[in-house]
Amino acid sequence: MKRFAFIIMAAAILIISSCDSQNLEQQTTVEEKNVIDESAMATITAGFESATKSILDISGSYANVLWQSGDSFTLYSLGTDNTYYWGNYTTSFTGDPVAKATFTGSVLTTKDYYIASYPASAKDGVNYTGGKPNAFGYLPKKQTATAGTYDPAANLAFAYSPVAAGYQQLTFQNVTTLLKVNVTGTNVAKLDSIRVQNSNYNMAGLIGVTDFDSELSVTKNWLSDANSQSVTLAGTFTSGTDYYIAVAPGEYTGLSIVFFFNDKTFISKTLLKGTVNFNRSTIRNLGTFDMDAATTSVYTYNTYTSGTKPVTICVIPDGYTSGQRSLFETRANAGMDYMFSVEPYKSYKKYFNVYFLWTPSEEVGATVTDGSGHPQTTKNTAFSSQWGPGYKDMDADANAVFSFVEANCPDILNGTLSIEDVPILILINDTRYGGIAHNYGDGRTYCLVPYIDGGTAQSWSINSTTAATVDPTTLSTRTMTSSELNALYGTDKVNYVGDWRNVLIHEFGGHSFGRLLDEYWYNEYKAQGAIAEHSWTVPYGLNITGTWYAGNINNLPWKDLMSIKSSLVSSDEKYNRIGVFHGGDVSLYNRWRSEEVSCMIDNRPYFSTWQRVLIAKRIIELSGGTFDLNTYLSTDDPNDPVRDGGGSPVMLPSTKAVATPRPMLPPPVFHMTE
Repeated sequence: MKRFAFIIMAAAILIISSCDSQNLEQQTTVEEKNVIDESAMATITAGFESATKSILDISGSYANVLWQSGDSFTLYSLGTDNTYYWGNYTTSFTGDPVAKATFTGSVLTTKDYYIASYPASAKDGVNYTGGKPNAFGYLPKKQTATAGTYDPAANLAFAYSPVAAGYQQLTFQNVTTLLKVNVTGTNVAKLDSIRVQNSNYNMAGLIGVTDFDSELSVTKNWLSDANSQSVTLAGTFTSGTDYYIAVAPGEYTGLSIVFFFNDKTFISKTLLKGTVNFNRSTIRNLGTFDMDAATTSVYTYNTYTSGTKPVTICVIPDGYTSGQRSLFETRANAGMDYMFSVEPYKSYKKYFNVYFLWTPSEEVGATVTDGSGHPQTTKNTAFSSQWGPGYKDMDADANAVFSFVEANCPDILNGTLSIEDVPILILINDTRYGGIAHNYGDGRTYCLVPYIDGGTAQSWSINSTTAATVDPTTLSTRTMTSSELNALYGTDKVNYVGDWRNVLIHEFGGHSFGRLLDEYWYNEYKAQGAIAEHSWTVPYGLNITGTWYAGNINNLPWKDLMSIKSSLVSSDEKYNRIGVFHGGDVSLYNRWRSEEVSCMIDNRPYFSTWQRVLIAKRIIELSGGTFDLNTYLSTDDPNDPVRDGGGSPVMLPSTKAVATPRPMLPPPVFHMTE
């Protein structure tokens, strides 16, 4: 038999542009039929087109195929009518592994195609769709470490033959890519497992293959709960030894590797920020890793004491260089202290795990753009934060952000939560004005907040143009007087100023975690249609409605509050602020909010009653509990420190006269997900 090979790739990771992968769905229900003659036996000789089976026999740049005693695969006889027969075939030899082996099993009823699936444990099924035979098998997301080779159960491979050619000789084609890892150091003895993961592509799970007549085509399939964007290699490891992890071929973004030790510490490495293509039937050498290097240190700001699982927040730095870790953590502490001084975060802090995840940047600051996404002054930072004049096009490398948090957040690493459950705050070591939230339909979110003006005082003005009525049929405006503005917003009582932390509670506490829309508006801007994000998997923007009819509260998101408003007011007059008010979601018309003013209008340390309910509900449900409105309201605090006192909203020894006046920041950015 000809000697075939896995080509061993260089260790370098190439960064290429990203592209979308195509999904393959099982389009037809297949009727499965049993083997009809258990007594008749067939003998099949099988080998590989290239690469490996159970054991890697590395010789130079080649890896020979070696079958082991007891190996087995599944053979299907598939018809174009989408029926098939199947049986398992097993080696009968004993002794050392061989490159070519005979397998015995039951004779199958003849159909149109023979398809073999290896190993038998990976069997899922076959079908005939679009004029082609297709096969499906499982690549395990948990694999067993074996020195110098890889888990036999992870060598997913298929063989194909038209009936006319028979099935006495089968040549298997490899599906997977192998990732080679070498570990060194005394701490290898404490190593429990190695996990590779990425932020965009299923590395294991149900995999479909087609185009057997030419180059085998491999595609991911999203129909199975077994799919995973990570693969874990577990077992006993030896220093200086190569190990191999089998993953699905495809385009991977944000690749990282994590080494877990039996003392609960770990080492995390980001291998790739961009995108790289892993071809099937190749080996990618990820390199040698020193297990005696410093394990990742995660600063834990808060540990949850209530709930069946934590409500987790991760704070990460961008633009902080290697000597600025303490500076980052000082600012992260200040930001979290302020957020957890504001209700309902203050009362619900016991439900939270809050982690500060450190990684240095090469340069201080963030990239300056022209306001349209084109870099003018580029800074080399961990997450490529950027924005331009007037805080426009503010963003970061989302794949790098999500990949880093997945590789370092303890509650994701231990399997308690997924990246969809963990809001991310990026603190940027840049003094320009800015702040924005990026939100995804599947629940993922990250928020960017810089250290504005070096932490000095800011003030935010309120639009004096307002709708003349809440009636949706009346689209007229009026201008509020200074005395009205002062009385309504409380600015006649205090010199209301804030700083970057007020941006943090608005952008992160409001938009990212609370999933709230802005409640400020531009002059006479008219929003159109319903709020699409209300129907997201994790609904967004329920503090605003785009549908309301005067006098009818039944279609308001806060209708339950409206129905008990009188009893709430009897307990505290401040609840009289609840109602229906024109304006929100940056629109003066066709949007309504539940209170005149809140953090989502001018960044004050006050969320409206309905906003507090939405945030508290999200906290309770993320913690594994069931939210009850009456239970929440029994301990709710409706105090607004700007209007009501009881806690000074003045965060700095300053007056409004000397605070830098700022416009409101742009609305959150929405990213649709499948």
